[in-house]
Amino acid sequence: MVGLTEPQAREKGQKEGFDVSVAKTTFKANTKATNVERKKKLEEVMMNIEKATNEVNNLRGASILFQSELKEEKLILNNLKENIWHVTTFLQYNLKGNCYIF
Repeated sequence: MVGLTEPQAREKGQKEGFDVSVAKTTFKANTKATNVERKKKLEEVMMNIEKATNEVNNLRGASILFQSELKEEKLILNNLKENIWHVTTFLQYNLKGNCYIF
């Protein structure tokens, strides 16, 4: 509670020479304005969640693509390693003067 009670205000008014009147009203307009503000904030939060969800989904898709490309690169690398091993073995064998038959 803020300020004086009605009896305290009337007593003070009599002492200081002013009239006190009481008006009772609801705060419906304030409540409505508050609800509108809350609704706007909620909509903003919902939009941010939707944007973040879309971004996460895009990142998941990119991740799957990169994983697939990484698997392909690993296969290529393993093939190259195997080819290098074969060439190295061939060269070592031939440098010793041996004959290499395929």
